[in-house]
Amino acid sequence: MRKITLIVALIGLSIAANAQTVKLQSAISDLRNGRLNKAKANIDAAAEHEDTKNDPKTWIYKGLIYCQLGAPDVKDKYKGLCDNCFEVAYEAALRCKELDQTNEYKDLNNSVFRAVGGAYYNNTVDTYTAATQKNDTNLYREAIRMAEEVIKINNNSGDKSSTGDAYWIAGLSAEMLKDATAIERYYKILVRQKTDKERVYKALFDLYRSQNDTTKALNIASTYSTKNQPNDFKSHLLMSTAYLWVGNVDKAKESANTAIEKVSGSTDSVKGLVYCQIGNILNDAKEFELAHQNFNNALSLANTGDIVKFEANHGLGILYYNEAANYIEAANAVPLDDQTGKYDELLNKSKEQFQLAIPHFTTSMKMVENDKYRIGHYVTALRALKTIYTRLEMQDQLSEITNRLKAIGLDN
Repeated sequence: MRKITLIVALIGLSIAANAQTVKLQSAISDLRNGRLNKAKANIDAAAEHEDTKNDPKTWIYKGLIYCQLGAPDVKDKYKGLCDNCFEVAYEAALRCKELDQTNEYKDLNNSVFRAVGGAYYNNTVDTYTAATQKNDTNLYREAIRMAEEVIKINNNSGDKSSTGDAYWIAGLSAEMLKDATAIERYYKILVRQKTDKERVYKALFDLYRSQNDTTKALNIASTYSTKNQPNDFKSHLLMSTAYLWVGNVDKAKESANTAIEKVSGSTDSVKGLVYCQIGNILNDAKEFELAHQNFNNALSLANTGDIVKFEANHGLGILYYNEAANYIEAANAVPLDDQTGKYDELLNKSKEQFQLAIPHFTTSMKMVENDKYRIGHYVTALRALKTIYTRLEMQDQLSEITNRLKAIGLDN
């Protein structure tokens, strides 16, 4: 996500000279000849001199000099001459813009704004990265503040190439802070820009769903799938989720089928992942039969690779587990005085589903047991199997799973 800081080429720079003091003349000469220490001293003095402090030329050169001082490749002997080089350059560019009534230095001054914006953006990325590594809420807030600065700087230069990325970082930080207002503010701007980032639409959809705002939730899913990214299969998967949420199973099926159509010419791996995602959506909606079909469709593809095999097996394990849980819930709802045998019938059906879940969880567990990036999936499979073996009174298998959990520091 980093941007390369724009450093203005200064060799041979020619700007028409009017009457100017020795300090400004010296600063220009020093800059052209790479004497940045002297250039800084002279331009600082010119910025305070009565004859040059209101001259836009002074401030364009101050911006250029300080950009050079802050450049990553500045010579070691010039490093440390300023702690806040780009902040000073930014203030200088603002002052130049204010004084340059004829726009004589507009283009050059915009290059200073762009250099400053690039530097600020890099710092914003670094701050966000540090926030994620440390899970530091203060750093997430700082990343938002810095992103706002990037946006403001870009607005001054007219170059908004990194503005969308700044909104993106601000939105990601807002998500980590669970700041609903900020999430909506930053991500809605990206939606208006027709971003292709699935996370933006998903975050807004989840936000509106948590607020039980059906209208906004359906609208964001529809905007994604029909206006902004109609050729992206992920947009139709979100639309399918939205339809299932409001109970429109037929429309959900249509959107799921559209998602499959969008990847019809793709590899088996891509198609398999889409089938798995549809299966997960349907499973969450307790449309178990349709979910089962999609997971099996994924497994039936010839060249999917391990990722799809894992996702399909893990999904089927969860599906059968959920079906078993539904039977248990139904059994617990049977009246105590019922003499029809309904209670035992439902419990037996739950056991059947648990039995069906075992091979799929076992497969998915073994596929990720040494994958530190999928430890969550590994734990899910272990805990599901522990419950299943407890329910089915399979003591030997239960002992093995319990030992696996203890081996990773979990006793339950």
